[in-house]
Amino acid sequence: MSFEPTLVIRKSDLVKHREIIDKERWDTDEQTARIAKFLMEALDGGSLKFKEIEIIIASPEHTEFNRDVRFRLDDLDVEYLLDM
Repeated sequence: MSFEPTLVIRKSDLVKHREIIDKERWDTDEQTARIAKFLMEALDGGSLKFKEIEIIIASPEHTEFNRDVRFRLDDLDVEYLLDM
């Protein structure tokens, strides 16, 4: 069993790309659609507020999917941290 890092995502950065992510849920590429669905669920789920920053805690399972989600966040220029 492998350990996958938890993503701590800045909600305001992800909200900026909500429309793009929502459209990607219907993409013909299965992996793109899967990542977009995961990000929309994380966005629509609860968030935590720390001082003035709202954060989303998300835990993509499986090594490749976790990596692909992080790559997509990088592509969108969404700030996140890894919590080991």
